[in-house]
Amino acid sequence: MVGGTELFSLGCYEGLLRDAVTTTKFRGHRAVGLELARFAAESIEPLRLRFEDPPCVFAVPGSKVGQKKRGFSLPAMVADEICRKTGWHHLDKNIVKVFPLAEKSSQGLDIHHRWSRHQSILESLSVPLTRRGLLIVDDVVTTGATISASVETARNLGFETVVCFALAVKPACESDL
Repeated sequence: MVGGTELFSLGCYEGLLRDAVTTTKFRGHRAVGLELARFAAESIEPLRLRFEDPPCVFAVPGSKVGQKKRGFSLPAMVADEICRKTGWHHLDKNIVKVFPLAEKSSQGLDIHHRWSRHQSILESLSVPLTRRGLLIVDDVVTTGATISASVETARNLGFETVVCFALAVKPACESDL
């Protein structure tokens, strides 16, 4: 559980999974990220039962610095592949703007600083929402602060069913899929 909602993952952030994620994120190997995304999309089947209707899919906002350096976002790659495989749709771009954006990497920040950096800006939202489910996608859950902020924002927007999926969880070594 993270942010009061279920968190599913492929496994613990160690071994081959850690190597694949770090190779993608820190060495910029897009092909490895695409394989991870395909594997994640194949593993998502148990999550279909969590939703009454097909959910929207949302990739947590990433670091602008990291994305600029790599040219891609691993959570976005995973979300794209999940949508392709399941027929689910991405969260509307106007709604995505409401979610907090990581202006810089969260690496090395404690949970208090991660949480305070990801506070929501909900006051000016004028986008109508269908209150269907939301699948929040991240690459690695370290402290849970980033994904918790996204869960809180989703709940404030009126999403009734919110489920989280990450490629890996650190430090807890349990896979839910």
